[in-house]
Amino acid sequence: MAYVRWFFRILNGRGPSGSRLVSHLASYLSPLNGLLAVGLLLPTGCGSPEPVELETALDLVPALQWAESVVEPANLGIGSEAGRQFLGSGWWANEGPDQDRFVWGIGQTSELSLPIAQRRDLVLVLDLRPFTYPSSPPQQATVELNGERIHEFTLEPGSRGPVRLALPEERLKEGPSLLKLHWQWSRSPQEALGARDARQLAAALHGAWLCEATQTDCGPGGAVKSPGDDRRVRAQGDRIWMPWGSRADFFVELPANAWLQTDLGIRGKGRLSLTVLPQTELPQTGSPETGSSETGSPQTGSPETGSPQTGSPETGSPQTGSPLVRAKGWSESGPIRVFLGADPGWVRLRLVALGEQGEQGGARLELPVIARTVSEGASDVDAAEDGFTDDLAAAESTVASDAEPSDSDREAAPEALVVYSIDTLRADRLGYRGGPVATPTFDQFAEESVVFEQLTAQSPWTKASMASIFTGLWPRVHGAVNRKHLLDDRLVTLAELLHASGWATAAIVTNPNITETFGFDQGFEFFEYLGETAPAQEVNQVVERFLSQRQDDRPLFLWVHILDPHSPYDPPADFRRRRLPEVPEELAASSLDVVNDIRSGRLPAEDQLMDQLLALYHTEIAYSDASFARFLEILERFGLARSLVTVISDHGEEFLEHGNLEHGRALHVESLDVPWMIRGPGVSAQRLTEQAQHMDVLPTLLAALDMSPPQGLEGHAWITADGAVQRPAADRLIYSHLHLDGDERMSVSDGSFKLIAVIRGGEPVWCRLFDLRNDSKEMVDVIDRYPVRAGRFKSLLRQRLARGASGPETEVEFDEETRKSLEALGYI
Repeated sequence: MAYVRWFFRILNGRGPSGSRLVSHLASYLSPLNGLLAVGLLLPTGCGSPEPVELETALDLVPALQWAESVVEPANLGIGSEAGRQFLGSGWWANEGPDQDRFVWGIGQTSELSLPIAQRRDLVLVLDLRPFTYPSSPPQQATVELNGERIHEFTLEPGSRGPVRLALPEERLKEGPSLLKLHWQWSRSPQEALGARDARQLAAALHGAWLCEATQTDCGPGGAVKSPGDDRRVRAQGDRIWMPWGSRADFFVELPANAWLQTDLGIRGKGRLSLTVLPQTELPQTGSPETGSSETGSPQTGSPETGSPQTGSPETGSPQTGSPLVRAKGWSESGPIRVFLGADPGWVRLRLVALGEQGEQGGARLELPVIARTVSEGASDVDAAEDGFTDDLAAAESTVASDAEPSDSDREAAPEALVVYSIDTLRADRLGYRGGPVATPTFDQFAEESVVFEQLTAQSPWTKASMASIFTGLWPRVHGAVNRKHLLDDRLVTLAELLHASGWATAAIVTNPNITETFGFDQGFEFFEYLGETAPAQEVNQVVERFLSQRQDDRPLFLWVHILDPHSPYDPPADFRRRRLPEVPEELAASSLDVVNDIRSGRLPAEDQLMDQLLALYHTEIAYSDASFARFLEILERFGLARSLVTVISDHGEEFLEHGNLEHGRALHVESLDVPWMIRGPGVSAQRLTEQAQHMDVLPTLLAALDMSPPQGLEGHAWITADGAVQRPAADRLIYSHLHLDGDERMSVSDGSFKLIAVIRGGEPVWCRLFDLRNDSKEMVDVIDRYPVRAGRFKSLLRQRLARGASGPETEVEFDEETRKSLEALGYI
């Protein structure tokens, strides 16, 4: 066996003597390469092709950090801090002496969350002691597992001992299974004993153990006496260790003719099994809007407590596709080689280690890799070492558009760059997108522009999204993600880049989140904050005054940010009366208070009231359109008609589509789908349907000006200096981020599907998946129908969290004036 492991290292380029040894041995052993690969690396599966030679395509050891792992708690560690993760509602704090810590079950119901690696018959042993007082009755409990009653038991007064509960396979779920103990009674020591303790006590839990159904030494004094530090799936050098009762799901892209090979070590009594599930696209039968499909209604369970499973990947049901490898397993140590399939594609590769629980029992996978058959003339391995594309740093491949202009169409460089940002503007409201609001100016501008029909905001609130626009950075990298965060002066902005290249720079803004207080004046020679109440026409007046006083022959970068569509929804009175005579004036004056009352439940969200609020929002958009017409006239009057002008929004707005109002609370389409248009000399008007994002703005504008963006940006430059459009890679992924209040949230989309997740402890939880091809409004969660795609997206989020480390996150104490402005907009 030692020789086999040695040759494994040689063949994988990781021998004990390093790469020099490999290169020397290659010349001597090359004639034997195929023999070594076939003869020493194991017999293959029945019916699978025998390879002549294999090369590593993916090392599973570094890929483990992106995998999804579950470890069943052999000992739940009741009474310890680590054990709190398995306790749901109905338990009091840890208490008791160090040698016998416990928790009281209180009230009528106490919950346990049990991570399950694989569905099978299990046993849960509970060390319970009922609350006892003079003349106390026996404590009776009913046990419910994932909504089904499975047991009843009785605890006699004064007794203490293990209760053994059989957990049948058909009642368990993979992932968290929810077990509820329904107590017949609970009573306070104050009532029963005259003590000061007013808690309603039912029974004390001193310990809990999860075991195989066949295991007899489970519980107090059994094989597992403590929680154990090694109860996790982990990488150790060039090995992966899997304790019994664990699962690791790798979501990877297999090459053609893929093989799994490793040297397996078994410690104790158990078995390692392998299942591979392809990313199968399932037919849609029914309307996504109603949730009717092959798998029934949308997911209703909480991902934190488990959701109903609608198909078993292990059995190859129609809901999930057929496994490539069907439950292949090994119970003895030795080399392993398994053919995974001839066709390339994304799969879920699942490894499960099951056996009798013990402190040291488990499976060791040494040098686990996915290999591929070496074809004649094959080049070096082109997969990343960890098997994932580096989405943070890899350059996007581009394809020139058919609309590339001829030499006769190309014009001189623009005399100005104008970024016209409109706060809180949803793209689906605009006329050119088929929206309900008449926006003739925006529609005409779109006819003359490159229009991005799928622009996703990097964040659903102003500071974080505008920081991504002006730095080209992911929100966790630029660090301006919370209320007190500022744009750190160590970051380089678009204004600073242009100013360093000899441009004049000016900004006129109306949102307090993007003022000097928060560092957004970096690179601007002229910066004016007009206050949150300044309407767009007042902004126009300041622009007109600035241009009339300007005496500078340098090219001009002008940023204008208007706030009108933002709540409160109070368009200028004369404009509102002409457009909305039926909406009460007092509603416009108090719309923010009304929104807050609806959100808090103090005011019902009646249809008429919601229609009126939406009509006010639409009127703000119409007013913004009219004001933009005046802005374009001002540019032309001051000789800036040949400017490169981009119109963009920072984020959208919610009107209870997913239960929220305003923005900054979720990552759904109504918050992230925003307009982006670019018009200028040499830019050929066309509509682009590929996914774009805020991080594309800086590299695109710089490229259009024939300037190079800073190194390391992940955004794509859509327009070249001669006006040609270049498209990104077809498999591009777009990420968004939110960490304004409460939990951190992230989303990832490939244009066809989108995953939204809550992030806790660096792990995506409470995940929902949407099929954008059939459900563009993101109403039906299909995570149970597409487990491989969902798992792949979660792996990508783990990758981004690990590689996209948090940025400066510099905080500032803002002054009273800024505080009042933020309060007026509902930010604090």
